[in-house]
Amino acid sequence: MADRQTAAFSTAQDKTISWQRAGIGLLTSILAVLGVAVTDARADSPTSVIQTTVGPVRGSSDGVVNKFQGIRYANSPAGANRWTPPVAPARSTTIFDATTPGSPCPQVVNQFSPQPPFSEDCLFLNVTTPVLSGDDGGLPTWIFIHGGALVNGEGAAFDPSVLVSTHKIIVVTINYRLGALGWLADPALDGNGIAGNYGLMDQQLAFKWVRDNIARFGGNPNHVTIGGESAGGLSTSSNLASPTANGLFHAAIIESGAYMLFDIQPVAAQEALGVKFATAVGCTGTNQQIAACLRGAPIATLLTDQGIINTSPTSGTTILPQGLSDAFGSGNFNRVPVMQGTNLNEGTLFEPFFFDPSFTFVPGGAAQFLVDASKLTYPQEVGIISGTTDPNKIATLANLYPPASFPNPDNNNKPSADQALGQIFTDIIFTCRGFDSNKLLALFVPVHAYEFADPNAPDLFQPLIGFSYGASHASELQYLFDAKTLQGPADAAANAASPAPGAAVQPPPLTAGGQQLATEMKAYWANFVRFHDPNGKPEGEAGDHSLAFWPAFGQTGFVQKLVPGPAQPFPITTFSSEHNCDALTMLGLIK
Repeated sequence: MADRQTAAFSTAQDKTISWQRAGIGLLTSILAVLGVAVTDARADSPTSVIQTTVGPVRGSSDGVVNKFQGIRYANSPAGANRWTPPVAPARSTTIFDATTPGSPCPQVVNQFSPQPPFSEDCLFLNVTTPVLSGDDGGLPTWIFIHGGALVNGEGAAFDPSVLVSTHKIIVVTINYRLGALGWLADPALDGNGIAGNYGLMDQQLAFKWVRDNIARFGGNPNHVTIGGESAGGLSTSSNLASPTANGLFHAAIIESGAYMLFDIQPVAAQEALGVKFATAVGCTGTNQQIAACLRGAPIATLLTDQGIINTSPTSGTTILPQGLSDAFGSGNFNRVPVMQGTNLNEGTLFEPFFFDPSFTFVPGGAAQFLVDASKLTYPQEVGIISGTTDPNKIATLANLYPPASFPNPDNNNKPSADQALGQIFTDIIFTCRGFDSNKLLALFVPVHAYEFADPNAPDLFQPLIGFSYGASHASELQYLFDAKTLQGPADAAANAASPAPGAAVQPPPLTAGGQQLATEMKAYWANFVRFHDPNGKPEGEAGDHSLAFWPAFGQTGFVQKLVPGPAQPFPITTFSSEHNCDALTMLGLIK
């Protein structure tokens, strides 16, 4: 799939602005999500001192939740430690003031990035606990892995205070190495079964920190769920398939994270790109010389050239022996309960990167587009966004997704090529792969599947440009976390300048129905963290009757449709047909 897309876009580049000049690579456009700055809000009073394996820490409390921010779980991976496995720090005897998030990892500034400055010394985590837990047995913990295409983001962007205080769980958010610094595979650096996957190793060391320390924060180390959105969902899937993560978690939540189900590349392919990257950076010679050169290269140079590599996990390693579909299909994965889903309109977040020549992410910034849509026919656009040049496949797709079937509510419900193209991208990249992942996993473990489907979900990351984003990629996160911390300064500036008639606030707040759905989603997610079942049904007890029942995926393929109030979420068995999954598979566009 990735190879077909790359070939198709290479052809398109002869007539359009290149991915590099547009400021976004093909893989980045597919994966790009989330990771933005937070405000440094000091709480009212200090917490008591907690002894951890890295030393004593003291956080802050607002009387509702306790926050411990910027706790170091690994030594700095800078200098000689670049592209080496992370190492836990020695225990300090000095009390650490855990009231400020640690530095985000190095990354390119865009609408998905936190506020600079960045630092290679970035392996920190954040713990949020309820002040009053009412649970002497230790609270269940959710470790949330941020998204951002594995090139953007930070854990501190996600404020779980409402979720934590309302549902009495602990949430841990983490940083991990990004871009080339976290995922470069190069024969000059690799060995001992390691090729790339440094970011994945970071995540697993953070899991170990939680295992060894969460009891001191009131948590239960034997009741840990990992989860994440987009690249965080890919990371969660990868940890499911990783033998070195065995025993570090007991359930998993995957949000829009199955897009590389069939595309995890082996060592040889990843290292070939790593060699090209090293050459572009200016590092040649023996392996020892190349390694030394790479470890001494300026961060800015690494960020400039990292689009050469496939920023993703690498299979055929000790950390990830198999690709995801092979691991899940064979049962060779960490068998824990899984909750996994996608959003109804994932692709609308990405469609402006392809076709809208007026789109900018900051006022006066460079246009981020590939194709002047006015010069293309709809079938030509379909070929570009689907990554195929086969005229028969393009014709079939154009018939499956006619613009007349995709009205734009932001333009008097007129037929919309933008909406149709966004749905093609949604179904090929996200929804059908998520469905396939659930089918494989459900052969071995309990699975609960969902589709987030609020058509009025505010888009946090793109300016308003004349077509409806709907339930776009990443839009569900504001139903779980505080939206104010999810939007970064560059995006806020773009939204402030975007044409939004009648919108005094951008992004707008959730509708009343959206607020109801947010309450329901927080309960479902917390129930899964607590009971490994979104219905909140511990063994031998009745479930949560305040929520609409969510059946397991099972062999019927139930998917819970998460719709805004006053309607309640409900299960469907038509998910695959609604997203043309069989037809797309027969066209060879899914696998």
